[in-house]
Amino acid sequence: CSFREHDDRIFLYTKGADTAIYSALAKGQKTVACRKRESVSSETTESRSEATQRHLDMYARQGLRTLCMARREVSADEYHAWLEEHEVAESALTNREQLVQVSCSRLERDLELLGATGIEDRLQDNVPETIDALRQAGIH
Repeated sequence: CSFREHDDRIFLYTKGADTAIYSALAKGQKTVACRKRESVSSETTESRSEATQRHLDMYARQGLRTLCMARREVSADEYHAWLEEHEVAESALTNREQLVQVSCSRLERDLELLGATGIEDRLQDNVPETIDALRQAGIH
């Protein structure tokens, strides 16, 4: 998790697998509308999560590694309370990585979906074929 201040407002920014991000979205987030251009002269409306899922599916079919990005505004009080606990996790001598991950997950909820990326991962061969085989087997 990462934080940015903007006009005295604090935002948590996070990235992760689509399943992790989608499960942490705010309830109304799945129905936030965005425009989808069907052709030069027509547009339809679909939810941001539907549009992003469509892009994720397209990226995956191309064999790209995908990540979703999301954010959430955090109150100053919530941020400072979290920061105290997080500093303890970061300085832990044992289970540090797990404690930091748990600390971040406390704030990674009620997120606003920002979008997704697809990047080429040259280390993995046959990814499109594997994804297609999984889909044909009913695994989504």
